[in-house]
Amino acid sequence: MTSSNQSKQILFSDWYAHYKFFWQHQIEWIDEQKQFTFWRDKVPLSFSLACLVALISIIVGAIIHL
Repeated sequence: MTSSNQSKQILFSDWYAHYKFFWQHQIEWIDEQKQFTFWRDKVPLSFSLACLVALISIIVGAIIHL
């Protein structure tokens, strides 16, 4: 019998979880204790990386078309 570990996670569910936690809920009491930073805690790492890749692609595309 073979087993496969396929992820059944919904696409962008981690982004949605960040949105629900940081932008829809009252988290001031948690923020007082943990002191969240915007880029490190409130923006998902995968979103930051996607933005970085998009920015690099735009810059490289602009340089190539010069």
